[in-house]
Amino acid sequence: MSHSSSSQPPHNPDPPRRLLSPEERFGPPPNDEPKPDPLVLETTETTTRRDDEMARRHLSPRARRHLERTSQKRAKIEAARRQGRETQRHEQRAEIEREFALSARAEPPKPSPRPKRRLSAILKRIFALVCLLFCVQLAIAAFTAPQFQIQNVSLSGYDVTSPDELRPLAAKLNGQNFLRADRKAVEKAVEKLPTVAAARVVRLPLWPPQVELRVTERVPVLKVGAGNDWWVADESGVPFRRPNAEDGALYAVVAPQLAPQLGQKLDAKIWADAVALNKAVLGDNALVQSAGSDPDLPFWQLRRIYFDKHGQASLRLVGKGALRAHNELLLRLGDERWGKKLARARVALSYFERTGRRAQELDLLSLERPVWRPIPTQIAVEPKPEDLPLNSG
Repeated sequence: MSHSSSSQPPHNPDPPRRLLSPEERFGPPPNDEPKPDPLVLETTETTTRRDDEMARRHLSPRARRHLERTSQKRAKIEAARRQGRETQRHEQRAEIEREFALSARAEPPKPSPRPKRRLSAILKRIFALVCLLFCVQLAIAAFTAPQFQIQNVSLSGYDVTSPDELRPLAAKLNGQNFLRADRKAVEKAVEKLPTVAAARVVRLPLWPPQVELRVTERVPVLKVGAGNDWWVADESGVPFRRPNAEDGALYAVVAPQLAPQLGQKLDAKIWADAVALNKAVLGDNALVQSAGSDPDLPFWQLRRIYFDKHGQASLRLVGKGALRAHNELLLRLGDERWGKKLARARVALSYFERTGRRAQELDLLSLERPVWRPIPTQIAVEPKPEDLPLNSG
């Protein structure tokens, strides 16, 4: 009895258990997928293409069109969603790559600078203060030291102006500080001289300190006056000296509004017209000037340029050179178009020489209807009609 009991395996009331799978232990995984859209429902497994075709045959045309539109709409919605998911994935990937690149390129933080010693800052301030005081002392020395006084004043640019008039004015700068010299006062005093148009005091880079007084004289343009009282004036209308032998080429202008006085400006309106007419005459001379002709004997030889009280211009010719047969002829030009009238006058004078006539007056107040008047001894002469380029009166 005992032998049989010892040979049998012991009784195990609890048999070994089988390991459970996760699905068995925790149940099926939750379905997190969103519910399908009713417009994007997929076909069931039991539905076949043949069944669809059979179903469509029994639908009305309207129902078939509705079904087709619904299918197309589902396809478009599914394609748009698929594209949106792809775009979102690309953006997320690009953002991750950008953050990775930025983190890789980020520089390590710079170590904080060591605090500077306060002693070095104090020394710098002391040094800056010493430099400032040195500059101030140097400036004071430059403005007050006798070594910076002007020792000499030179003159330049004068021709007609007498140096005896310039030296006393320039001598006022001697002894003044090179940097603080009152140059403006000397320049204004020199410009008050009738023959001086402008003056300038210039510092020279020389030692001992020196300056130079540079003078710009007035340029003669016309003679103005009447009788025996004549002056030479510049383009601005300031009479500045009496005429001399070198002024023979200057034309003389006479007008009741022009009463010249030394250093006093003339009437601006009449003088501007006189300067303009003078330029027109000189320009016409240059136009007529031929190669090899005498430059000192221009075409227009004038005794006077006249302006009446109304501003009408006239020329009194002198019988020299090309105008030798037209002595004392009066050429009336008016107040405009002087260049064209001078050219027309040259044509008329050539006609007078060709026909042997002598005119007392040539009236070109109207360029389109010129009139000429013969001298009394020529009145009885009747010119041929074909030889008359002008209207005679």
